[in-house]
Amino acid sequence: MNPIHIALVGCGGISSAHARAIKTFDNLLALTAVCDADKNAANQRAAQLKTESRTWNQILADDSIEAVDLCVPNSLHKQLAVEALEVGKHVLVEKPIANTLEDADAMIAAADHADRILMVAQSQRFQPENQLIREQISEGAIGRIVMARADHQQNLWLPAEHWLCNPAKAGGGVIIGSGIHRLDLLRWFCGEIEEVYCLHRPMAGRLDNAMEVAALVLCKHEDGTISECAFNWAAYNDPWYEMLILYGTTGQLHNVDGVQIAHSLAPGPHRFEHLKPSPGITDGFAGEIFHFADCIRTNRTPLTDAKDNRQTLAAVLACYESATTGQPVKVA
Repeated sequence: MNPIHIALVGCGGISSAHARAIKTFDNLLALTAVCDADKNAANQRAAQLKTESRTWNQILADDSIEAVDLCVPNSLHKQLAVEALEVGKHVLVEKPIANTLEDADAMIAAADHADRILMVAQSQRFQPENQLIREQISEGAIGRIVMARADHQQNLWLPAEHWLCNPAKAGGGVIIGSGIHRLDLLRWFCGEIEEVYCLHRPMAGRLDNAMEVAALVLCKHEDGTISECAFNWAAYNDPWYEMLILYGTTGQLHNVDGVQIAHSLAPGPHRFEHLKPSPGITDGFAGEIFHFADCIRTNRTPLTDAKDNRQTLAAVLACYESATTGQPVKVA
């Protein structure tokens, strides 16, 4: 079969991971063009990837381009996704799906009307480690999950002019920027999030002091599972980058120094057994790109399709409402 012709839209930092993943599967995907509002950035990325730099209107008008990968500021997701869907292109959009539920719903309606795939790039669901954890949960390896913990620790310095420092473009700070990945995984592992309680705070010198840099979130899931999250973009040093612990009725699982599982109450250094992911794709970005292409080929619903990830955005927005009101908030 001929490869699917795809355009990479947005040539900022995250686009390099997407481009690398697309190039990994050149039998499935042909990177036809790149696009950015900054023509110099687009030309540099086009030269690097040995492809063409085009305008957005040129990409829309080219019927040979079957799909677009949107790596643009969050506030542009709805406009560009709807425009691409209306001319019959499949869309992969970086997380979050949008900054508002209204925008997300407009994108979903456009995808339904066009009968095209709209997938959200939640790369962490496609990391081999997390897919292994999901398999263990599905097989009942630790029984029913009672409680979970999920952290994100990063030291993020950005210039004040960066779009992530602009609340209107970014929609928020660490919660919508990185914590959204962990909330999405908790939905996948523990079931839908029913209610959240959130505290967050800004920090001078980070994100232009305009948005939250640190946040704590408590979640109640629909089946009664409880989970807690700590998100930090000002962590100078930590024993882990993204930690996960799942406490089950018959065992416990964590990802510190690899996926490890325990079923015994006996103490000692060997109480946890290391688990290894199956051989195959080793990168979450490659996994999501492969999945996107495969869903186009087979006409099946993506694991992280827009309707699913609307609920991840709903959980994020409930966190912001809770932090503002000081009260627990039901997820819409």
